[in-house]
Amino acid sequence: MAVLVRVRVVIAAVLMCLGVGAVAAAPQASAYPWDPHIQVWFNASQCTGSSGTWGWWSNDAGESGWVHWNAGYQGWFDEYRVGTSGSVTTIKWGLPGQTCVVRYFNITRPVYGNIRTLGWIG
Repeated sequence: MAVLVRVRVVIAAVLMCLGVGAVAAAPQASAYPWDPHIQVWFNASQCTGSSGTWGWWSNDAGESGWVHWNAGYQGWFDEYRVGTSGSVTTIKWGLPGQTCVVRYFNITRPVYGNIRTLGWIG
């Protein structure tokens, strides 16, 4: 019986060294593939950084809204009805009285979580 206990302890120690124990304790994703809500982040350098910078987004699901700006060049917004094949989204921004940039994307759901980062888009 003592040999069986030792074998189990050794097997458990080997599995922990291989990281198998970490798999059981891994956190769950904050979103699932069927969750249509995502938060979109992007960086823009053209016509940004001043206090009058504005941004607007719209998608093919009929959603639209203002872009939130962080640090003057980083924008973000939430889409709540992103289909399984993505959402064709228009993002535009500019300064008071003028539109500087218009970009089009097919924004898809991320594999893990609910944040989609587009990087530098203009």
